[in-house]
Amino acid sequence: MSIIRSAEAAVLALLIMIVLCSCNLPSSKRGPAAAGFGDWNIYDSTVQVHSYTKAGLLDSSLEIYYHLRYGQPDLHLNTLITRVYDTEGHLVEERTFDYRQRTNQWELAGRHVMTYDQKGNLITDATIDIKKSKSTLFRFSKMVYNQHRLEILRFEKMRRIEVDSNEKNLDSAVAHMDDVKIPKYDTTLVSSIYDSTGNLVTQTIGSPGATAESVSYTTYVHGMKTACYFVHAATGDTTLIYRYDKDRGLSREIVVYRMAGPMDGADTCWYRGDKEVKSVRYYYRSRSKLMTVWQYDAKGNEIRQMHYR
Repeated sequence: MSIIRSAEAAVLALLIMIVLCSCNLPSSKRGPAAAGFGDWNIYDSTVQVHSYTKAGLLDSSLEIYYHLRYGQPDLHLNTLITRVYDTEGHLVEERTFDYRQRTNQWELAGRHVMTYDQKGNLITDATIDIKKSKSTLFRFSKMVYNQHRLEILRFEKMRRIEVDSNEKNLDSAVAHMDDVKIPKYDTTLVSSIYDSTGNLVTQTIGSPGATAESVSYTTYVHGMKTACYFVHAATGDTTLIYRYDKDRGLSREIVVYRMAGPMDGADTCWYRGDKEVKSVRYYYRSRSKLMTVWQYDAKGNEIRQMHYR
């Protein structure tokens, strides 16, 4: 019943916010050059409407998607997320509902369930997909911490996206062989090492019982992150380098990808604390660019995400 009431409250908030947001949505394709973003064209955006508990905890979030058509926003309800907390204020469950335009109803699409130890450390994190009332574990993580409450080990299982099609396309003669087993999940083991001040300096990512697939090394100067190197463990090749600096009070992250491959280009992201406020992507071969801008409310929760080209 509480979920239903939260959904009704969020929908009521939507009716109010559509009127308010309609005054603030861009009425033309031209981006806000006056805000210092340059000459960009906005092509779509999402708006999130949040409600909070009496204790100030995030209760529900309603996401509205809009795409500009001929200079006018085309609005769509996307998702509704409701939350449950324990007596200590730890988030223990999120439920995600998708809005079905055909039936004008909300449909439960997923659950996010978390557990904590006595110190308040998150020790298990499970994401569950729900389709036609059938629940399927999509991702499961289990974490181990040191005495300083820093995560030192994480075990992850993630469902293979292609597993369903593989299962359906198997030849019937092969499918009944006892020695044929299709793995439904990928498993990953992540171990982390910190310096004396608690900064993450080394992180190893691989599969249990196998050679690590990659290792990241992070450098700091006076406590500020300056670079992060991703090295392929088998070959020793450096595959990615993230560089960090300060830009007008924001932290800036820069990564340049190789010319070959689908990730060709360069990313520049600006952060305020741990919140991403702007990201610019340049594609080398197509000579195109993409920018995303985030806005947050006073409690630090995202209220708007805008995409520009």
